[in-house]
Amino acid sequence: MTVFKGKDWIRKTKVQLQDLTAKVKLTRVDKEITSRIYQWTKVNKIPIMKGAGAFVLLIGISAGSNQYIISNTYNIYHVLVEGKEIGIVSHPQVVDRAIEARHKQVQSENPDVHMVLDETDIRFEKEKAFMGAYDDEAAIQSLNPLLTAHVTGVELVIDDKVVAILKDEEEANEVLEDFKDIYSGTKKKESKVTVLSASTVEATDDPEIKELKSIEFTQEVKIEPISNIDPGDIVDTDDVLRTLQSMGELPQKYTVQSGDCVSCIASKFGISTQNLYDMNSWIVDDMIRIGDEVIVKGFEPTLAVRTIEQLTDEEEIQFDTIYEQDPTLRTGKTRTIANGKNGLKRVTYELTSINGALMSEILLNEEVLVEPVAAKVAKGTLRLLGEGTGKFAWPVTGAKLTSSYGKRWGTQHKGIDMASSNRAIKASDTGKVIFAGTKNGYGKTVILDHKNGYQTLYAHMSKITVSKGDVLEKGEKLGVMGSTGHSTGVHLHFEILSDGKDQNPIKFLSK
Repeated sequence: MTVFKGKDWIRKTKVQLQDLTAKVKLTRVDKEITSRIYQWTKVNKIPIMKGAGAFVLLIGISAGSNQYIISNTYNIYHVLVEGKEIGIVSHPQVVDRAIEARHKQVQSENPDVHMVLDETDIRFEKEKAFMGAYDDEAAIQSLNPLLTAHVTGVELVIDDKVVAILKDEEEANEVLEDFKDIYSGTKKKESKVTVLSASTVEATDDPEIKELKSIEFTQEVKIEPISNIDPGDIVDTDDVLRTLQSMGELPQKYTVQSGDCVSCIASKFGISTQNLYDMNSWIVDDMIRIGDEVIVKGFEPTLAVRTIEQLTDEEEIQFDTIYEQDPTLRTGKTRTIANGKNGLKRVTYELTSINGALMSEILLNEEVLVEPVAAKVAKGTLRLLGEGTGKFAWPVTGAKLTSSYGKRWGTQHKGIDMASSNRAIKASDTGKVIFAGTKNGYGKTVILDHKNGYQTLYAHMSKITVSKGDVLEKGEKLGVMGSTGHSTGVHLHFEILSDGKDQNPIKFLSK
């Protein structure tokens, strides 16, 4: 074995390596490794064996280079934006994280609006390279200026008309729910149970239960996304709510002409007299003058809420009076044998309202909670002609209650309204006809005096079949249901009066 020493060892070694490299097929990496070994031997002045020894060294270098190649060869990614390369990264996740951070940045800089990054064509070209060079930070710095953003929002659309632009769907829904709350009138309540003893009629302090069954808009309401808007177009939720309350058609007015009357104007514009009163509270006793302005169509909001509520309440049942003949009493004289006691029943109504205004009221059910106890009264044996029993029957067969007794639309409804396919009207109890004709507001009307402190009134009839002075037995026909007077449809208005004061007929009637 020949070993080179002295000043020419480097030259000799270089010649040997170049000669062997030409004889052995080395890869680019092998050559690079050989070159590095040569540099290393030069620096450290280590002698290289000549001939076979050098050849063995190169073979070892070639074998080791494979592992070196594997461990130093990896993927790098060229980042192309709109087809132009802006940098090289170690992995696409680097760009994904940069995009996410950019979105958070623009959103934090614009907290009052919803920001979305503009769509940008970002692609990656993967390269498997030995000792591949990349620079994540430089690529991100080049990418950020290219990631622009725009403002998005939603349109609140009512019947295909855009009424406002809001930040997002959540705020739009919040406005709609707040609007519903204004007119819902009541929230759903937990059921309350009224416990009653069979021996008492005492009710709870607040037996009324009003349950909201449904709430919906009468118009078509949509929330539609919109992009690339001016931040100044987005409206605050409170402002949108006020706008919705004020938007709509203004009230329509009519100037009173010669010959006009309240019911005439109501009929002319197809509305009820009660509705006309509600819109014109200044009208008292139907007094209107030529030149007066009457509202015939109220404010109609752009958005209206329809609520359906179920009202459950407790009402007294008027006790009956059982009369026993007493030959010791003069005719018309009575004596109380046992006092009566009112019963109690639970009634359920369905109430439909539009923006808080009651539109309809339907009796759904009634349940007797406590039976009334009848009074016993002794009376003279000579019964007066036309004297009633004090027990009243429904004046219409198969009647359906359409409006109850009490405060309705700001005024006192003195009786109840009922409708039926059977339009024959019958005496609710035995009595004498004291009025049979047309009465202001009531139309064709019959009043019976039952000669026991009670009177009954039957109104809005289309035809009267009795005359003043007639004595009717309970159940005898007195007229036909109609729509005369201040009436909005064919029905019977029925009142019960006790000593001249109106009573709730439901207390006296039972199905």
